[in-house]
Amino acid sequence: MVLAEFIEDKPKSDFSDPIYHELAILNGEINRLDSEQLDDALKAFNLTCTGCFGVRQKRLKSYVRDKKQEIAGVNKRSPGRRPLDYLLFIDFEATCMEVNPAGFLHEIIEFPIVLFDCADRKPLNVFHQYVRPKINPVLSDFCMQLTGITQSQVDQADNFVTVFEKAHEWMEKQGLFEPGVHFAVVTDGPWDIARFLVQQCMIDHICVPYWASRWINIRKTFTNYYKLKYYPKLPDIAAMLEALGMKFEGRPHSGMDDAKNCAKIAETLLEDYCQPEFNEFLDKYGYSWLLEPKQKSEVVSSADHAKPAIKCVKWRTPQKKMQNAINLQMKAEENAVQEQGSANVEQDLTAKLQECSIGNSPEKKPLQSSTSLDN
Repeated sequence: MVLAEFIEDKPKSDFSDPIYHELAILNGEINRLDSEQLDDALKAFNLTCTGCFGVRQKRLKSYVRDKKQEIAGVNKRSPGRRPLDYLLFIDFEATCMEVNPAGFLHEIIEFPIVLFDCADRKPLNVFHQYVRPKINPVLSDFCMQLTGITQSQVDQADNFVTVFEKAHEWMEKQGLFEPGVHFAVVTDGPWDIARFLVQQCMIDHICVPYWASRWINIRKTFTNYYKLKYYPKLPDIAAMLEALGMKFEGRPHSGMDDAKNCAKIAETLLEDYCQPEFNEFLDKYGYSWLLEPKQKSEVVSSADHAKPAIKCVKWRTPQKKMQNAINLQMKAEENAVQEQGSANVEQDLTAKLQECSIGNSPEKKPLQSSTSLDN
């Protein structure tokens, strides 16, 4: 095969010319292959032939690029880019109704984490806890049917603050906060962090931990890497799996099953020579003021990579801006009690959330919709 001979048999001395010019020629050759020829080329390099045409084409191009760079002795990673040691797949489930009323606050009721080793390309461990909501402690029939979570499971669960603390302790036991360890949270879309975690931290008056200041939206990573066309919105888990020639395993909208299936997608991305990078940032959605006070500056300066990851100190006193928001909520509650005899704190929280930019995000559904469907 011409392509195989060109890559495998050329000696290193033949790669003295700029490598990107050679890669452009090879990519053009790959672009001219039909489906059958593409599979023949993949088999010649012992690569899998599963997935749609675009995925298989990208797989071959990435292999060719990697092989050429290896032979030419070119650094495969751009300067300043640090490889990830671990990925943390998080997929929250939250309270919802079939038609969410105005001002409805979604409380986290399932907290799953799948720890994934990037070097070995496999899951290592899981954390899984249900959470007892406090604003709407009784789940709607729609919520229970959608998520598979029962009323008894949340009734017997700890509150969010306790579960969040357990999650931090679990992360510490996994060695994620050790100096030099580099990990990233991965979610299916922006909502798990920029909506559900942010709302929950505001409800419980706690800061968002430093590790949630930026994360990987796997929908963006998948679409940008394979260059597949999706319109008008990015693909969900089922669509990504279908493009990769796989099927969803488990129950859709189960937080743990969603997280495990996202890990399957990431495993294929890594096998196809993708290097996942952060593509979502909390300050983009207007919530940087919720971050831990002392950790925030270290996140901003993390580009130097000289500072080790530092464990999130639990339950820090909120920043001044957050405290001001809480004081406003308390004042509004007192006024509402005097004038109407009822508290209005949840509506104030919703008003604050709607002021932030996530409400204008093209990927995000309206706040009034059944947002658990986004999971």
